[in-house]
Amino acid sequence: MVGRRSWRTRKNIFLYKADQTEDEIPRNLTHIDVHESVQEIPEGVFVEYASLVDIRLPQGLRVIGPYSFTECASLEHISVPSTVEIIGEGAFLGCTGLREVELFEGLKTISKQSFFCCEELQSISVPSSVNIIDWGAFERCTSLTDVKLRIGLERIGGEAFLDCGSLKEMTVPSTVVNLGENAFTNCALLQELNLTCRLLDTGLGMASECKALSQVKFPSTLRIINSEAFEHCTDLCNIILPQGLQVIGNEAFLCCCLKEIALPYTVKSIGVQAFANCSSLREVHFGEGLETIADEAFHGCSDLTGLSLPSSIQIIGTCAFAGCWNLMGVEFQDDATTYLEPRVFSGCRALVTVSIPSSMKVYPEELFVGCDSLLGSEEGTILQRLTDRFESHPIHAACYHSSMSELSTLLIRKSDYELVDCYGMTPLHIAVTTAKLEKDILCCLLDSFVYEDVCRRDDNGRTMMDYLLTNSSEGATASIEMVLDTFILCPSSGWGLTKWRTAIHTAVDQYFSAEDGHQIAALIGLEATFARNLKMEISSLLELALWSKRIQSFDRGDKRQKVDSRLMCGADIVIPNVLEFFGDIPALTSHTP
Repeated sequence: MVGRRSWRTRKNIFLYKADQTEDEIPRNLTHIDVHESVQEIPEGVFVEYASLVDIRLPQGLRVIGPYSFTECASLEHISVPSTVEIIGEGAFLGCTGLREVELFEGLKTISKQSFFCCEELQSISVPSSVNIIDWGAFERCTSLTDVKLRIGLERIGGEAFLDCGSLKEMTVPSTVVNLGENAFTNCALLQELNLTCRLLDTGLGMASECKALSQVKFPSTLRIINSEAFEHCTDLCNIILPQGLQVIGNEAFLCCCLKEIALPYTVKSIGVQAFANCSSLREVHFGEGLETIADEAFHGCSDLTGLSLPSSIQIIGTCAFAGCWNLMGVEFQDDATTYLEPRVFSGCRALVTVSIPSSMKVYPEELFVGCDSLLGSEEGTILQRLTDRFESHPIHAACYHSSMSELSTLLIRKSDYELVDCYGMTPLHIAVTTAKLEKDILCCLLDSFVYEDVCRRDDNGRTMMDYLLTNSSEGATASIEMVLDTFILCPSSGWGLTKWRTAIHTAVDQYFSAEDGHQIAALIGLEATFARNLKMEISSLLELALWSKRIQSFDRGDKRQKVDSRLMCGADIVIPNVLEFFGDIPALTSHTP
């Protein structure tokens, strides 16, 4: 009868029947037999039965409900009958004394955190009928050394074996098509991971922090190695990446001890810090087909000595090879059109040779910061395309090498200094980007140029003032002051002062009607009534006045607005002078820094 206790011949064995309430089940039980009529053990029925040592489940039972035996700390053994199809969420969570679990064919689902923190569990054999091991199912089973997964399993959830610190080997069967994030993270003793499955991607952080991992076998179906998949696997020295792989995610192999990498031709992109701080990496073979090397992808690969980059690469991100101290040579293919972001090779202090074809667009002063052997050598350097581009532009070359004597001679012929190089850069652009910026060089140029040249934008959309304001060399401040004196404050410069004063009122009114916190750059997009060229000139002046320094606030009546802006070299000169120049505009002059 439902609700009655029934005692077996052995003392202290409780016979559990369906629908019994907590009040009818003693808290000090050590042994429980579940009646053969029970098909489902309800949620939480034996939570925190601290004295429970053994429970017998009958054939005919189909479901072990969620949290049925949670934190039964003394439970040592459980045999799940073949009729059970589902082990519910957290069913044996926190059973810290559980040493042995028997699972039989017929079981289909091991739910979330079913055996979470079963610290004494040493082995588990999952039958082939199981198709799902859900999220955190065996997480923090710190004594687990032997796991057998069989063909038939389809999905391993996120963190399923997270923090299984005694696990040494894992083979994922061929039927698995989905592997959740951090599935094997921080398995400190895991040495071998065999992905003999049909995975398309590895899952985020799949085996990160597995310090002992030294061997990984990837499936031929793999297309994506997700972010942080093998981050900080400090014993992982060799990998064979499969043909068909397309994406290597952010930080995928960060801080591994890889020595050599061969990228299949199918790989299209390498993510941010994908191989960063792989300090033992000596050689990388890039496959033709690679399109993107993201920011800091190989940052800090200090043993890397040479690079040969395929023409298929479209972009190399900021600091992609920064800090590769032993990198001596870089070669691009003759037909490469790769775009190089700033500081790609910064800090590569051994770099002496770079081969860059004429088809590429680069800005040398931003690429090679801290490359002492390259830019600082007295013998010169082999920078095909960076310096050879000046062969037909002698004034550009004189500016690049800061040669005052040569420049003063060359400027006699106006046709020469009006030319732009293959990047759309004028001699003014070159002069203000050099690390050896000298005021006399710039003064000599400004005597020959007109204000339109100061506003001229190169192929990257930058004016000479854009470069000058970011130049941190000793001559930058004096040069900025000189440009202001020559082109902004001088009444004879022909910069349309009257038109500006009229139009600037409109620009300022539109600016202060914008929402709090808008950037001055938004002026360019405003639907103003003044002409396009005039609008560009006004926005350039406001860039000088406002973008160059972090202005704390503006007052307009009783309204205060804070404006975030770029903090750049020379702002202490630019802002007061430009605001003084527009002295009849109250919205600006009453707030001169």
